[in-house]
Amino acid sequence: MDGVQYSFAANRAATRGDSEAESDYRLAASVSMITVLPAVYGALAGSALLGPIGLALILGLIAYAVATRAKKKESSLLEIWARRCLWGLPKSHRRWKGPEDLDNAVGELNASVLGVTADLSINLRPVRESDIKAAGEDYAAYAEIRPVPYGYFLEYRISLPEYDSALSDYTWSMKVYRPGMDGLVIAAGNNNSPATATEAPPPLKRTDYKTETTRPAISSNETASTLTISGAIWFYDNHDMHAVDLEVSFWPDRSDESGVARLIALEDKTDILKKGK
Repeated sequence: MDGVQYSFAANRAATRGDSEAESDYRLAASVSMITVLPAVYGALAGSALLGPIGLALILGLIAYAVATRAKKKESSLLEIWARRCLWGLPKSHRRWKGPEDLDNAVGELNASVLGVTADLSINLRPVRESDIKAAGEDYAAYAEIRPVPYGYFLEYRISLPEYDSALSDYTWSMKVYRPGMDGLVIAAGNNNSPATATEAPPPLKRTDYKTETTRPAISSNETASTLTISGAIWFYDNHDMHAVDLEVSFWPDRSDESGVARLIALEDKTDILKKGK
């Protein structure tokens, strides 16, 4: 699944204005996807290491090398913040242009200093066994219906460094925008509630995603004092979303309200994936 991860990284780089890193990640994703062909052929035909399987290994190493180069070209969190401020360049990446944006600018500066990240992307990719289990369906039965299953997934990942369950607070929410409708929250969570699936919002007459897959995965790295929240929300082929935003607020010390780190990750024009079917 390296190709999917490289595509995710390319979208992240594009959102942040790192065009060179984006190009390298997309190249790595393409090479990684091509790697599947000789690997599958070699596995089915029982080829020797220097045949198709050897070619797949070489292509995989090339993809990894290109992705490593892309990683080095990515801007730091503080560089991204500077690009989005009132004087940032290019102008198209400026987010905070008036006094009403001060709280968001300060919140994201705090996030940059702490190393808080929030990434999201919608991808058309193969359906994994874990996706089917998260949806509460039987993997074998699903595979019979769709031998080569693909699906649209809204994937997200939140990283909260310096998290202490005894001192810290956090909240997050995912909004999806559809034609003629305001943003509706389809997934959300905070440190005071268990990780559960989010029910479809009442204004939504037709649910175009599997609500069971809105349950996030939460993991903690005690050595690094980092909390990670991630998930993959499974959308149907006929979904009509065209934009998504992921908003995160994090207080390393809940007694210091001014120390909040706030991030808003945006993804626009996600319906382009449908047009490419």
